[in-house]
Amino acid sequence: MYATACAGRLRRVRYAAFLATLIVVAATVAAVSVPASAQLDPPLPRRAVLPMIAADGAVSAAEAALMAAEARWHGSRIESYSMTVTITRFGPSETHRVVVQGERVVAVESECGLFGTPLACRSVDFERLTVSGLFAFVRNRIARVEAAPATPPGLPGQPFVDVTYDPLLGYPKAIAWGVRLLPDAGEGIAVTDFVVLARR
Repeated sequence: MYATACAGRLRRVRYAAFLATLIVVAATVAAVSVPASAQLDPPLPRRAVLPMIAADGAVSAAEAALMAAEARWHGSRIESYSMTVTITRFGPSETHRVVVQGERVVAVESECGLFGTPLACRSVDFERLTVSGLFAFVRNRIARVEAAPATPPGLPGQPFVDVTYDPLLGYPKAIAWGVRLLPDAGEGIAVTDFVVLARR
């Protein structure tokens, strides 16, 4: 009986200590806040509705250029095409040769590497390897840039996106994005070897 009672008291003491530890941990976690700059690709604020249209109905220059490029693309009535998409970043680069039909990738050949050394390709976002996917990616980046708070001139931290569109067909030929004035803080997508296979 005495041993059983002691064991019961010991279990209660251990349980009370466990609860006290949980309370201390919870209080510590609640007191620590993660700055927005430390979050990976934080969600867009609710005010950054796409497309970026101001209260007076005007659109930004970047959004206007995107809309004009999309109009050229849709006006070309291209049903299927092939192209090479090269993605560069601080780290391994990716090159994807794709065949697209109805804005769906139907064939892809990928090569990835770092400084000439072949590497296994990581998970590929096939939706980004289409023209419509590239347009969506550009629109999202424009929204993030225009929703970001301004930084004083000459100081790093201001995000950017620069896009070059094909003058005839409208598809994005080059996309560069990142943070200005920070080394190795930029990434890019280049589209080359674009071939029209069929039109509607």
